[in-house]
Amino acid sequence: MSCDIYYWRQTVEFSMVPEHALEALLKGEPIGGIDTFPREFVCDVIRNSFPEIKDNGFELNWEGEGTYFQISFRTSPEKEVNLIIANCDDGIFEHEDVLDRLADACTSLGCALYDPQEGERYEQPEPSIKLEETYPNIYLLAFCIIMFLGSIITEVFTVGMFTKALQISKWPTVNATITRSEMDSKFHGKTSYTANIEYFFDLNGRRYSSSSIRTRGTSSQYQDDIAAVIKRFPVGKEVPAYYNSSDPSESYLEAGVGFANYVLIISPVVFSVIFGIFTFDGLGKTIRYSFRKSSGKRHRSPA
Repeated sequence: MSCDIYYWRQTVEFSMVPEHALEALLKGEPIGGIDTFPREFVCDVIRNSFPEIKDNGFELNWEGEGTYFQISFRTSPEKEVNLIIANCDDGIFEHEDVLDRLADACTSLGCALYDPQEGERYEQPEPSIKLEETYPNIYLLAFCIIMFLGSIITEVFTVGMFTKALQISKWPTVNATITRSEMDSKFHGKTSYTANIEYFFDLNGRRYSSSSIRTRGTSSQYQDDIAAVIKRFPVGKEVPAYYNSSDPSESYLEAGVGFANYVLIISPVVFSVIFGIFTFDGLGKTIRYSFRKSSGKRHRSPA
């Protein structure tokens, strides 16, 4: 002899009586207000409570301690589980620990028990395990990996700029004359502003021209920042230029590091830490999920 017990999760607004809801779910009728879960996710949750359970691809079968049960599912039109059916040996009621483990697994999803023998659906619990906590989101993981690697690459680049700015402050200087000082703007989703400044200087009987102002560039989304740069370097003004004694064609008008340099060097570190945490957490979930999935396949009976 055996009996069936059922688990499903419904929304607060769901008003259908349990008997009618069960009938509709068993028939596979579309029914709103019932939560759904990926089959593999549900199997993983049950498998965590019963590691030796066997999955033949259609249902889960467990046998032990002189009793058994079989888990089958009904699915939504999207092929996700909306009803968990436990077909249990009558003897299972003599093994409360087995029943408790099964109930804990199903209620951890936030599903409530419905016992047709008693005609009662028990109080629906809040889920203690969530899909995103155990089921890897591949798209989110890919995004985090890209952002993590991008942050590291950006940090390498900004460290180079930071170091170069410190080195420039030790370069020799020469008087340079500003020949162009204009602000340009471009719109790509939002407006960005750029200071286009050109200058020349004479050194050892040779004239050099450059448009390099500082290592971190002269573009910003803030117009006032660029306007301040233009104001410092008006056309015709003579200013000191730092030049590379090994290659005077490399020169800058600003040297050393300031607040903006520290922001540029710290920001990628912060982002790499944040996305690194999400990346390694996601990789851990993916590895654990793959291990559980492969373990589940080893436990499956031949179809």
